[in-house]
Amino acid sequence: MKSPDELVDLYFASVGRNAGLLLNVPPTRAGLVADADVRSLAAFGERRAALFATDLAAAARVHAAGDAVELEWPRPVQFAVAALAEAIAAGQVVESYALDAWVGGAWVTCAGGTTIGHKRLARCEPVETARVRLVTHSTLGRPRVTLRLYA
Repeated sequence: MKSPDELVDLYFASVGRNAGLLLNVPPTRAGLVADADVRSLAAFGERRAALFATDLAAAARVHAAGDAVELEWPRPVQFAVAALAEAIAAGQVVESYALDAWVGGAWVTCAGGTTIGHKRLARCEPVETARVRLVTHSTLGRPRVTLRLYA
């Protein structure tokens, strides 16, 4: 069984990239999940819940800025995880994006990549900022993206 930290990494590498999370936790010969597996999975669940407990973006003021969407707070916040999601019922349209933070008087890219899809989780070094912007560099239509930020 993987450790809780390894399970968090697996979560980001699978669910965080539009895939399912396959744990491969087999039952014992008695048909039960081994105690060590239960403890590891429970600890993973607690860490995951704590990580995504408070969406910092929910308290931000949101406004459009050209081809970007900006979030702004009255006081700086610190985040290390961005959760992005497209409204894929209307189609997946984002081909590339960047998430920038206003640091030291300039925009600094914290995360970026290609498709967003149903769910994209991006980890970065902790960033303290009062402004964040999501820029879609290449799209196949009008993007509809939800952005959440977590410490």
